[in-house]
Amino acid sequence: MSSPAAEVTGLATRDGLILVGMLPFLVMWPFRLAPKWLGAQRGTLTRFATEA
Repeated sequence: MSSPAAEVTGLATRDGLILVGMLPFLVMWPFRLAPKWLGAQRGTLTRFATEA
């Protein structure tokens, strides 16, 4: 039977590894989506600017 502290440390380590593994994806997604999102934002911004 492992102690609660060991279980918490194990969970933290596992979650830490998962986060480190996901980091590249989390960093890349905004760059991958930014052009589309900025294009959409620019469209709405120009529309608001012309309407105002």
